[in-house]
Amino acid sequence: METEITDNPISIIELITIIVQCLLCSIGLLSNSLLALTIFRSPKLKVGCCGILLLILALTECVAQCSVLFLPTFLTLTRIQIPLIICFYAEFYGPYSQALIPIISLLISIDRLISILLPIRYKMMSNNEKQIYITFLILLPAIILLYLPFEMHNFTLKNFNKQVFCMPTDFIDSSMVLLMSTIILLSNLGVLFIYTIIGLLIKFNVIKLSNDNTERKLYKSLIVLMAISLTCWLPTPIINFFVVLNTQLSQNTQHLLIRIALQLNKIAQTLNAPVLYICRLKKLINLRIIFLSSDYQKEMKKEFCRLVNFLKKNNSQKESVIGGPMTTKQNNNIQTPVILINNFVYPK
Repeated sequence: METEITDNPISIIELITIIVQCLLCSIGLLSNSLLALTIFRSPKLKVGCCGILLLILALTECVAQCSVLFLPTFLTLTRIQIPLIICFYAEFYGPYSQALIPIISLLISIDRLISILLPIRYKMMSNNEKQIYITFLILLPAIILLYLPFEMHNFTLKNFNKQVFCMPTDFIDSSMVLLMSTIILLSNLGVLFIYTIIGLLIKFNVIKLSNDNTERKLYKSLIVLMAISLTCWLPTPIINFFVVLNTQLSQNTQHLLIRIALQLNKIAQTLNAPVLYICRLKKLINLRIIFLSSDYQKEMKKEFCRLVNFLKKNNSQKESVIGGPMTTKQNNNIQTPVILINNFVYPK
């Protein structure tokens, strides 16, 4: 893992991989930003324990996607050799978020299970109890994960003058990769286990639902959430284990496999938080499971309408300044949808 990377020209497959990864990160950044903005602006969603955890998850994924979209992509495409310490500061959040995001997802699933098993007690928590509860859920993994960036930084300092074609594997040694992969694996197995328990509780009528249609929607939601863990999150630690433990692999093969793992990871980050509010669920024992509730969809529609109205108002003001009264009057008569191209309004 510490050998020098050969300066091979970028391949078509790698270029396509980078383009797809940037596309996924762009979609994820937009969807997670809108979700975070919705929760932040909605008092009803922000008050709940799960709402706060989901806000943290969305913001964490936004930072992770920004960490891939900009400087790391430029460094990969240009093949510029830079000092390892700069590579660390440019790229470290990408692999760090691989361990952080599954833990937050696990906390959300634990919170949902508690809300199902103790619905009345969960709903009647005082504000102080909610603060203690959320603080405990957040601080516990945060304390554990503080170890990772410090170890990455120490490894980087030991190889301070090393020139690299920047990749995450340059500043993470084998032991750190194994530790991060173990965290990802255990977190996702925990998520799968908890959602399986929720499904069994519904199957054996421990949880009373209003009708069969609600039960089908819940099963569909659980299947989607579990499918993301199985197909996108779990392959990442498996590939990392294979790369680290198989010492016969060439450096190029190692980086190809790691790029595949990162690609799957970005797909998971793109889908992870948005799918939590796309899935619908009706009332569950006098308590809405917030991240599967239609409340999010209603708030998202309101927020989207606010953004559209803001853009239309901003565009109208620009046209009024550029074109004067005639342009403003003309714009008011346009009833068809419009698109903005270079500050000009065209009928769609």
